[in-house]
Order: sequence, then C-alpha cells, then structure tokens
Amino acid sequence: MTLHLADLPIELQEQLGFKPELSVKREGLRHLQLGKVLKALDVFQDDRQSGILRGETMSQPSEIGESISGAIFSEDRRFRFAIWRLWDQHLPAMFYIGLNPSTAAEYRNDPTILRLAGLAKTLGFGGLFGANMYPYITAYPAQLWPHEAEQQEMNNRVILMIRGITKTAVVGWGNEGTHAGNRPSEVLKLLGEPVYCFKVNKSGEPIHPLYLPRTSRLIPYIRKGA
Repeated sequence: MTLHLADLPIELQEQLGFKPELSVKREGLRHLQLGKVLKALDVFQDDRQSGILRGETMSQPSEIGESISGAIFSEDRRFRFAIWRLWDQHLPAMFYIGLNPSTAAEYRNDPTILRLAGLAKTLGFGGLFGANMYPYITAYPAQLWPHEAEQQEMNNRVILMIRGITKTAVVGWGNEGTHAGNRPSEVLKLLGEPVYCFKVNKSGEPIHPLYLPRTSRLIPYIRKGA
C-alpha cells in the first residue's frame, strides 16, 4: 500500500513540513496513527472517525511478539526515516537513534531490531521507535558516507516528531560516530536532554546494542565537545 502526502490529514502534513509533491510509502499500514504516533501512543484504539492514519496488528507473531509494526520510507525505498514496534499501549515507548538503517522494514525484523525490542521489553517499555543519524539504507557503513547529506531535512523532522512524544531517547551509533563530523552533535541537539545509551565505547561514542546482553541498563550519555 502506498500513501501519498495528499492522503494524509492536513494537520499532519503541516506538522511534518512536507511539500505537496513529496510522498511517503507505507506498506501494511491501513490505520497507523502517525500524528498522534505519536502523541499518546493510543494506537490500539480503533477510532476510524479520527481521520488520522493508524497501525495494523502484525498477523504473524515474532520474537518481538504480536505488535503494531510500521516504517516510513522514501518512495524509492532507498531511505528509511523511522521504524516502530509497539506491543503495550499502557507503557511508554523507547526512542532509539542509530547510525543508519539496515534491512528491517514494516514487517521484517533484522538482528538490531530484535535486540532493541528485547532490551526495551526488559526495561519495561511498551514499544520501540527507531530512527538514525542518516536515513540511507545499507548494511555496510562504508557505503553510507557518499549519501550522508541526502534526505537530512526530512530525517531531522521525523526525529523531532518522534522525540516530541517520547520521554526516553537512547543513542547507539557505535564507533562510526567518529567519522560523522558534527552530525552526532546535531542529533543530540535535536533530541535535547536527557539522552541515554547502554554503554560508552573507548572512542566516546555510544555503543551499538547488537551484542549487548538483554539485561543491559541505560546510563546518561553526554558527548565530549557536544
């Protein structure tokens, strides 16, 4: 299913700051609320009269559990701006910001999403929103850098939108952050304080969570020079 911006409620278009000629692709999301995604995490309520997109329950249980699942991609699917897995409407969601997207999509998990969902569940969260410093999709960081400046305005808007409805922001872009110039500091300014991570590498960058034990705990993250 492809939804163009013209299909979105006017207030959501304005909130995202989109221009009419742009579009967003969402597959398998007949009713995911993204304006209030975000505002109250009230995505389980089936209020068809709200005029706002809402999410659909996953038909296949996974390691994450049966949950509301979705993502925002560019129309050519080369860029992913956000991804979410929500499993308990009564609990707050964790907002995670990594380096760049890999293979996870609306209904497809990758090892990082599975690990993050497990960590978030252990910490008592009811869901996970994910974004990245860079939206370009690749499993190989070396392929990222030629595209680091692309789609950043849209990426920043989505980060701000999700941050506006989540209390806990967790960063984990790993040592690749040392190659990212001012971008880590820019993202931290978008997020505001407090910001957390699971561990700080010797480089001073927040550790990528993939190989962390599920019992890991959050600690405050303050980047040197930020």
